[in-house]
Amino acid sequence: MKNKYLIVAIITVLFALMLPSTVFADEVQINNNHTVTDVTNNRDYDYMCVEEEAAVKTGDSLETTAKINTKDGVIEYIAANYNDEIANNLTKKEAFQKEVWKISGNKSIKNKTYPDNFKINSTKKIIPSSINSTIKYINGSKYNSTTWTVTYNEFTFRMAKPGKNTSPTTAQAMLIYNYIPYNITLENLTLIPETDLVITKTTNVSTVNIGNSVKYTITVKNNGPQAATQVKVTETLPTGVTLTSYSKTTGTYTSPYNVWDIGNLNVGQTATLILTVTAKTTGTWTNKVNVSGKENETNYTNNNDSVNITIKENLVDLIITKTTNTSTANIGNRIAYTITVKNNGPTNATGVKVTETLPTGVTYYSYSLSTGTYSSTTGLWTIGNLNVGQTATLILTVTAKTTGTWTNKVNVSGKENETNYTNNNATANITIKNNSIDLAITKTVNASTVEIGKTVNYTITVKNNGPANATGVKVTETLPTGVTYYSYSLSTGTYSSTAGLWTIGNLNVGQTATLILTVTAKTTGTWTNKVNTSGNENETNYTNNNATATIVVGNNSTSVKNETVDLAITKTGNVTSIKYYEQVAYTITVTNNGPGDATGVKVSETAPTAGVIAYKAQPSSTKGSYDVLTHVWTIGDLKAGESVTLTIRYIAILEQGTTTWTNIVNVSANENETNYYNNIASATVKIGSGTTPPGAIPPDHYEPVYDDCGNLIGYKPVYVVSVPIYDDCGNIIGYKPVYV
Repeated sequence: MKNKYLIVAIITVLFALMLPSTVFADEVQINNNHTVTDVTNNRDYDYMCVEEEAAVKTGDSLETTAKINTKDGVIEYIAANYNDEIANNLTKKEAFQKEVWKISGNKSIKNKTYPDNFKINSTKKIIPSSINSTIKYINGSKYNSTTWTVTYNEFTFRMAKPGKNTSPTTAQAMLIYNYIPYNITLENLTLIPETDLVITKTTNVSTVNIGNSVKYTITVKNNGPQAATQVKVTETLPTGVTLTSYSKTTGTYTSPYNVWDIGNLNVGQTATLILTVTAKTTGTWTNKVNVSGKENETNYTNNNDSVNITIKENLVDLIITKTTNTSTANIGNRIAYTITVKNNGPTNATGVKVTETLPTGVTYYSYSLSTGTYSSTTGLWTIGNLNVGQTATLILTVTAKTTGTWTNKVNVSGKENETNYTNNNATANITIKNNSIDLAITKTVNASTVEIGKTVNYTITVKNNGPANATGVKVTETLPTGVTYYSYSLSTGTYSSTAGLWTIGNLNVGQTATLILTVTAKTTGTWTNKVNTSGNENETNYTNNNATATIVVGNNSTSVKNETVDLAITKTGNVTSIKYYEQVAYTITVTNNGPGDATGVKVSETAPTAGVIAYKAQPSSTKGSYDVLTHVWTIGDLKAGESVTLTIRYIAILEQGTTTWTNIVNVSANENETNYYNNIASATVKIGSGTTPPGAIPPDHYEPVYDDCGNLIGYKPVYVVSVPIYDDCGNIIGYKPVYV
């Protein structure tokens, strides 16, 4: 039984023996039994005689009884026997004495007048009764009721003067008194404190995976009828979870002992505790709570509650794949890696991250992703949560830096257990080639001196010496102010005479492009024409990216040669179209129409396009020699009226697709040219794909062909051509194989 608050209620029930108000008669008869009889109503009263003399003390024999006391003794007697209040309070005792004697600074009572019927209600308990106990309910509260009856006295007195109103006559003053008993019922009410504490417990989930959080909400309410004190809750966490954090509305929570001390809880008041736990072990776990207080509990059935959660094993199957937009790239090219992560379940994944190890052959450029964050410094892609069936994508763009085959590795992981580790890793390989190029440009002029008004041909040739194919190739042509543009012809690309820009575009390894600019001499002087070539790729040799050609423009001066020639060139082919491994024979004829003899005659030819057409055999000429490496036919001297011929055979090596190839030739000499319009000739052949004819000699080997992005798009055959070897005197002393 718990301690209780004590509430004492005193209910007084007065069972008064209601007698008429006592009024003493003026005349009384003194009796021998220490009583007096009221002569008027024949009723007996107690009395005591009061001796005025100070020497008389309590217990002295005066008149008829030993009860006769002095005035002080009378007061003490009444106080001791009838009035606790007077007995225990000196001030009230003196006041009572004054009422008795009416003393006004004179101790003598002779000739004093005493009012009748002084009445004092005594608080002296005389007769206690038996005690009864029972249970009472007052306003819904439970009390222990203890009742008993006691008797009190009402004390009434008057003073009789000495020698008067008494029979027989007495010399003492006489206190005549009476008391009336009153029965009073007393009740002590002791409150029996009672409360109805109600506890409930809920959880935010009924099923959870290992590692996930669960929130338990515990609520305690006091339904009364009294306020509750020393309220506490004992919380028994199951072993399948661990406490992470808690929050409460009141009280203190001790996590090691799982006790929540709420303290006081008024009627209708509610307290809440939220426990956050982490699921750690599979199974169904019951969490129990109990509430108690200091007061009696009216309903123990709602002092306990429990809740169950089921913890499942949090298995996931994270799959990662990695692809590239190309398997082969050149140095400086951009490469896009696409990394995809998917959660195949069976549960949602948390804390998902991907580690990305870029190979040293590439450098980071940029990224884009569908979710999460990526750090290029650490190579960490933080995805976070990934629900069942959900996919996340990261695209990394890198720049090819170093030649070689490079492997890029990625790994994915999460907080949950993995059902299949074999698909948590992925790799992608790329091969980086050296895309360095060596563009070589040459510029020649068909005449070193020219008269004003005459035309001059500048021949500009660009060749890619590799080792990589060139893209974005262009030539800037700065015409000197001493000449004006007249016309142009080219083997590939476009030319703007306004901007002086020849845009070639792509130029594969070994391929040559030619531009012939015809200008008109305008101003006398020595004029130098400069050209420069460049491409998108790295240049290995900048010294051959520039070229110049100088002419002297005169006005019939001694600086201009008096000899004039008219060199005419023609070019014809035996067919206009060929297929794979078929041949075309070009015949180039140069004639000197005079009037003078020509010296230093030479013909420049457009180089064959790699992968499309190649030399079949060593060219043959009626005069001079042809260099298959420089594509120049050196004729030498050509007398007026003399003609020479060069025959060149080509074989188609284009295995797939169709194209056209224009072969341009240009003739020049040391003398002034009277007609530049017939110094250039060309022939075009259409080339188509086909099969190798029966009995034909197959190519020596095949080389891969790449597009501008470094992607492999096919292979081209390579043939061996015999090239003559000359001694210092120009005599052929043998042949060497050259791959074309």
